[in-house]
Formats: sequence, structure tokens, C-alpha cells
Amino acid sequence: MMRDVISAQDWDHDPVGATSAMVITVTDHVAALPRRWWGKALVWNPELPGPATTFSWDLLARITDAADADRIAENLFSVVRDEAALYFVPEATLLTANLLLAAVRGRRSLTDVLDWIHSGDLSEPYQLLHANEESGPTADLDTFGETPAGEQAAIWAVVRQAMLPLDHSMILAALSAQTGALPGVGPLPVLEAAALTARREVFVVEVPGTRSAGAAAALRAELLLAAQEAGLVVRVVSVGPLRRGA
Repeated sequence: MMRDVISAQDWDHDPVGATSAMVITVTDHVAALPRRWWGKALVWNPELPGPATTFSWDLLARITDAADADRIAENLFSVVRDEAALYFVPEATLLTANLLLAAVRGRRSLTDVLDWIHSGDLSEPYQLLHANEESGPTADLDTFGETPAGEQAAIWAVVRQAMLPLDHSMILAALSAQTGALPGVGPLPVLEAAALTARREVFVVEVPGTRSAGAAAALRAELLLAAQEAGLVVRVVSVGPLRRGA
């Protein structure tokens, strides 16, 4: 279950709702969607024109252990396409996963993770992991510290390429389930994976090359996993410049 991972406006649970749901990935500007969908579905769209974001995803709330952090980090980096960067994606993904886990263990925020990435200072995340007896991730950071300086710099460059685009107010708001996180939005009721059944249509805007593309890819993957955990049947639909039907 997604537990406290998703929150949305004006959500009404339908106890007799369908047992299937639809996750729709929008790979073009959401304004191109048929207007019949506007206002009738959950939309995660923190930066593009069209229907405003109607729910937020607390990225860190999904992480309970190192495996969760690894999975989410892999999806965040799934949008990296630069050939020079791809060589270092595995190491960059592992480093980012350990930073995400450190934030969870230390009750830090995604903003703190981005601050660590900005500075390149691993002392605080290392201490948080060590204090919480995360021996594997701590060993990973030890290994990273023993890596030649040039290779470390290359890995950090890939981490920053994938993660620093998230350092934008609207995107950070859409990646938090805190009350009032979205500008102009009041308290948001917490949803579980059952939201997929009740609302039935969830739009995730993932336009290649945009700041939020990596987070959108991770969100879509987590929605599908949550549905699987809840025993829901999910249709996956793509709506983009070459395909506008659902």
C-alpha cells in the first residue's frame, strides 16, 4: 500500500468502486488532453501548462529500507539519456539511494538531500546512516570515499544532472505530502493505493527533458507497484504526440 505517499484534493472514497484503475502517462503538454478529462481525474503536473496538479507524492514516505531507496533511485535515473553520463549511472544511482535512505532515517527532507548533492558533503548522511546501523549503505559511502577523485567528480556530475532539476519550488511541493504544500491549496487528505480504485484515472505528466521527468517516472512506477500490492488491475496508457487516445 502507498500509505502516506499520495495526497489529493476533493477525493471521495467509493467503497463499491471498480477493481481496476488506469494510470495514464502524458508525454506531451497536458493542455493537449481532451477537456473531458480535466477536473475529473488525479493529475500530477507540477510545471507544465494545463490542469494544475491535484495531488502530491511524498517521495521519501515510500522508503522503508535500502531496497525501497534503490528502487526509487533507479527510476529517478531512468530518464538519463546522455551517453557520457550513462557509464556512471549505476554508481550515481547507488549514491543517491543512500542519500535518500539517510534522509528517511534522519527525518530529513528532500530539500536536505538536494543540499547534500549541491555541496557534495557526505558527512551528515554518513552519520545518519551510521547512527541507524545501516551498515551496507555506510560501507557504500566508504567505498565511494576511496574512489579516485576524478571518478568521484564524474559520479557527482551525473547525480546533479538527474537530481538538481527537482530543486524547484513547484516540483518540491508536488513531491511533498505536507499540509498546504501546494500553493493556494488547503489541507490535503491522505490517500492510500485505494485512490486508484476510487478515482480510477491517474494522470502522470512525464515530458522528456523537463525538470520533473525523473520524478514522474518514479511516481508512475510506484503507482503500479502500489496497485499490485493492493491487488488492483491497472491499465497503463500513454498519451503523447503520436498517440492521443485512451
